[in-house]
Amino acid sequence: MTKPAPKPKANRNPENGNLPVLEPHLDRVVEMKMAGATDRQIGAELGVDHTTVSRFLRKPAVAKEVDRAHGELMKRASRQLSLGAGWAVQTLLHYVNPENRSKVKPQFQLQATKIMMDTIGLGRMADATELLGEAITETVAESARAKVLAIEASFVEADERGLRAVNE
Repeated sequence: MTKPAPKPKANRNPENGNLPVLEPHLDRVVEMKMAGATDRQIGAELGVDHTTVSRFLRKPAVAKEVDRAHGELMKRASRQLSLGAGWAVQTLLHYVNPENRSKVKPQFQLQATKIMMDTIGLGRMADATELLGEAITETVAESARAKVLAIEASFVEADERGLRAVNE
């Protein structure tokens, strides 16, 4: 069984023996803060009181380092999200592509169109609302035509099989 790594001990300020100095542990403090640790958790790991950690984090140089680390974290997250965004755009383009009308249900086409228009800001424009209304009307009409054709086809099929209506 391996022993857990010993916790680093905070150095004591030689000028004031009671005040712990956290500068040697700056990287660990910033790392823990970026991971969501509370001041109490950081203090417990480094063997200092949470108020010492709070005061340390308010120092301009430390706050600047935390901000820098936060910026790096946000850049990494943005890069990861941008990869997914490319796939999302490709999916939306597939759904709104007129060549795919036979493969994509009309409600999905409309939803994808709305998402794209809202994303680029066109969904809030009066002209876009009017255009979208026309698209919805046309889609509903297409859907109704398709249902009528399906019903007519079922009558033709029934007639070809020699089936007659009950009341004939």
